[in-house]
Amino acid sequence: LVDACLLYQAPRFLGRGRPLAELPAASSLDDAERWQVLGADRFGADLRIRLLAEASRNFTEPPRANVG
Repeated sequence: LVDACLLYQAPRFLGRGRPLAELPAASSLDDAERWQVLGADRFGADLRIRLLAEASRNFTEPPRANVG
C-alpha cells in the first residue's frame, strides 16, 4: 500500500520504457486511483512532484528540505 509518492521528472523524452507502477487496469477515469498534488518544485534541472493518495487524507506531510 502506497499513500504518498515523490516523483522526479527530468526534461527528457526517452521513448518506450517501463511503466511507473504496476496497477490494476481501471475501466474508466472514475475508477482510476486518485492523487492530490501536494507540491511541485524545481530540483536542479528536474521537477520534483509530491503526491498524496486521496484515500490517505489523514496523512501529515513531513517538513520539506530546502534543496536547489
